[in-house]
Amino acid sequence: MSDVTTELAMEANDKAMEIARLKAENDRLRESVKRLMTQRDERLARAEADNAELRELCATVIDDWMSKVCPSFPFCEFGGEYQDCTDETCGNQIYRQMARELGVDA
Repeated sequence: MSDVTTELAMEANDKAMEIARLKAENDRLRESVKRLMTQRDERLARAEADNAELRELCATVIDDWMSKVCPSFPFCEFGGEYQDCTDETCGNQIYRQMARELGVDA
């Protein structure tokens, strides 16, 4: 073979090896991303479950606390009469609104 042909063959071989190396690295990176995405999904599911438990606990605590603050809830006593507690100035409604803003069903 001539020097030019040998040089071209060597370059082609180098390029083929570089392509093979890049493909292998690409496969490795794809697997790494897949593994990380799976871990993220698992952690997100755990966090959502924990969050749901905390929201339920908060709702229970708020209901318990409100029953102590206003035992007649959802009705409040105004002037000796029980009225539906829908007035925005009612303490129960204020605390329920704060709980809702935190994402707690109250």
